[in-house]
Amino acid sequence: MMYYTRIILNPRHLKVKEDRQNAYLQHRRIESLFPEHKRSTADVLFRWEQQTVIVQSTVEPRFDLLPQNYTSDTKTKPPLDLGQALKPEQWMEFRLLADTSSITKDTRQRKPRDAEKLPDWLKSRLEGAAKVDEYCAIQRGPHIPVHRHQQQWTLKPTSFSGYLQVINPEQLAQTIAAGFGRSRAYGCGLMQIAPTRSNG
Repeated sequence: MMYYTRIILNPRHLKVKEDRQNAYLQHRRIESLFPEHKRSTADVLFRWEQQTVIVQSTVEPRFDLLPQNYTSDTKTKPPLDLGQALKPEQWMEFRLLADTSSITKDTRQRKPRDAEKLPDWLKSRLEGAAKVDEYCAIQRGPHIPVHRHQQQWTLKPTSFSGYLQVINPEQLAQTIAAGFGRSRAYGCGLMQIAPTRSNG
């Protein structure tokens, strides 16, 4: 079962302004909503946009742990069994912001994946679960700054959007729950899906 949460931020709040500038602070803020769980054990993924945060988790978040007036609105939908909700051959619209970088073996440094390899990167992660429409839109960005202790770096994720057709609902649900690519602790890897109008 999966919880889907939308948080509308208060742009005037000092902590919101600070968190917006650092994905590590965003990670800490989202993790604070699950005080009895680590991010990984609650399967928490999030996408931090300008004034909105989308959160996916297997545990219901606690908004009372946020600073006072940090949000202007919060809403968590009833838990959903995504594997049961999806149907084979169903078409879904999707959005995904993913860190598609690879790690070099010698230096352990991040290396951007070649643009022409990105469609295959996405298809390989959905293999057996869903088929991506060939007209999927792919673009670089936005850049995400991370400041953790004395370290600083910038994530350069890839934005995907388009349509996919469900092949195996349970497998697709598990893939979405696990997330895509690297840097899932810093706002990458969450795939948002919604039925297309053509499904009726």
